[in-house]
Amino acid sequence: MEKFVMLKALSTAAIKAKLLVTIVALSVLASWPASAQYKRALSVETSVAKSEVLARQIVVEGRVRSGLPYEISAPLTAVTKIEELRTGDFVQKGQKLAKQNTADLQIQQRRTKLNLEETQQNKQQAQTDLKFRQQLKEVAKSRLALLRQKADRAKNLVSKGTLSVEAFETVQTNLLAAEEQLLVRQQAISQLKAQASALSIQMKRLQLDLDELDRDIKSAELLAPISGQLVNLIEGNNRFLREGERIAGIRNQADFEIEAQIPAGYIPFVEQAGKVKAKLNNGTPNRNAGNKGLLLIFRATLPQENTRTGTRKVRFKVAGNLSADLQADNTPVNVLVPTSPPVPVVTVPQDALIPVSGGHVVFVVADETVSRRRVTLGGSYGDKVIITDGLAAGDVIVVKGNEGLSDGSKVQIPGSQNKNKDGSSKKSGQPKKWSKSG
Repeated sequence: MEKFVMLKALSTAAIKAKLLVTIVALSVLASWPASAQYKRALSVETSVAKSEVLARQIVVEGRVRSGLPYEISAPLTAVTKIEELRTGDFVQKGQKLAKQNTADLQIQQRRTKLNLEETQQNKQQAQTDLKFRQQLKEVAKSRLALLRQKADRAKNLVSKGTLSVEAFETVQTNLLAAEEQLLVRQQAISQLKAQASALSIQMKRLQLDLDELDRDIKSAELLAPISGQLVNLIEGNNRFLREGERIAGIRNQADFEIEAQIPAGYIPFVEQAGKVKAKLNNGTPNRNAGNKGLLLIFRATLPQENTRTGTRKVRFKVAGNLSADLQADNTPVNVLVPTSPPVPVVTVPQDALIPVSGGHVVFVVADETVSRRRVTLGGSYGDKVIITDGLAAGDVIVVKGNEGLSDGSKVQIPGSQNKNKDGSSKKSGQPKKWSKSG
């Protein structure tokens, strides 16, 4: 009986020992994948710290300023009918805006045409009369020539005593009458020429009147001279307007500038650069400008300084067109203003930075291992950040996947991203020494 109890106790102990071994084995197996996963290299994307010649920058808030609207006034004094438009509508160049009543002008146009036709007929009659007068003049000249010959013969006969004095005087009287008749013909011709010239001038004047009436009638249909937005439009329809009264104002969608209050000491750097970048006030770049943001071209510095802030207003033209969400007066934009001449600096993408207490850090890759590096920032340039201390040009840094890294983590770089700037493979075990730059 005692032997049976001892065997039973040994069997129970063996079972417990097997259970203990099984539990330990299961614990080891359960913990092994986590440990292996912890030591597995993390996949990241990298970039290279670059050396660029840039100017340090500050952000200054600017405002969108629109140009003066294109004013459209009434060309005539007449009743004006406005098209189905309202203030704020967008119009295209050549689109009809209004139409003025031209009934009186059309009547005047027909009357002027009749006067012109009458004048043309009078001129033709004067030219015909002139032709006949010139023919009569030629006849008078021929008659005068004959009478002169006759007078010469009569003079010889009188001197010889073969012709009486009375007959000679009659010949002389006829000669004088012929000369007078020729002068009358010449005077009539001169008058007809003057009349024809006056009629020609009158025809030109009437033609000018017709041309002006044609222009007035055509101008009565008011078309948009430019494409843009109606910023003002007269109210009411079929209104009587006098010549010169304003009908509408159109703002050119391409006529926008950026105005910024810039410290006077930085304006020379802006003028030297000629171009600066800007982005929306909420930090997003202009939709039409892609990742490069908004490009501004320096135009002028207004000659007035704010004595309290030491700033002056600077106007920039916009390279290209503003997107619709910026086409409004006083829309804020952030202008990147240079504060120094261009100098060599080290730049990295913004995604490489990780904010920590008291500053920022980046992870530098060497031998597929990352090291945590604290850096000092010197401003931004577009989507890049200027590093003044902590990195050297050519350092390989993590730009994606750096959130879960720690000092000494193993990383896996897909493709050929772990390369030098010239595209050659970066040798392992030779990380570059960093030094201050800029």
